[in-house]
Amino acid sequence: MKKTMMTCGVLAALCAGAFLALPSGARAPGMKAGDESRIVTLYAHDDLQSSFDFTEGGNGATLWNDEIVLDDAQIAFHVFAENMISYGFVRNAPTMVLDLGEVYVPELVRAQDWAPKLPISLFHTLFLDGAHFSYREPGGRAHRLKEAGRILNNLPPEGLYHLEPRIGHTYLVRTNRRGSKTPDEYAKFQVIDFQPDRSLTIRWANLPTR
Repeated sequence: MKKTMMTCGVLAALCAGAFLALPSGARAPGMKAGDESRIVTLYAHDDLQSSFDFTEGGNGATLWNDEIVLDDAQIAFHVFAENMISYGFVRNAPTMVLDLGEVYVPELVRAQDWAPKLPISLFHTLFLDGAHFSYREPGGRAHRLKEAGRILNNLPPEGLYHLEPRIGHTYLVRTNRRGSKTPDEYAKFQVIDFQPDRSLTIRWANLPTR
């Protein structure tokens, strides 16, 4: 069952269901350059393609000195826990992932429209607006997403954490480069397919600070 977002706030749900996805690389109405999303599949039994680096937009694992290292990865699938998304395994780059649930922005209904309107996932118009996260509804009006503020209140904790992939859910990622002068990095992803013991497919994009 889908959850619908009202313009006065957010309903974060922990349930799976249908989703609306734009073509890979497409830009939602009102989105600016740099907001384009991409699709990637992580494979449970592949050494390199089981983790992901949001900063570079590629495999999180590299082969160095005849070993697999995950120094550049923020998330890993089926590596540290069976069928789970793991984060926090890179010591000098603590990462936090927040599940916002399966949330949709209500469609804009106009009298002159004949074709049915489809709800759009929160993922497509979610952006970082200064010290807050916001989303845009059809027509371009922005709304603050209070639920997402939890990822901004504290630095990512140390330690290894796991969460269950849920189809249709949108997730926020925050990475703190410890010992670096670079600002924290933010990304978003939505689970669009999950095959237990096989693969995880996500739509993802980085969230530049505005």
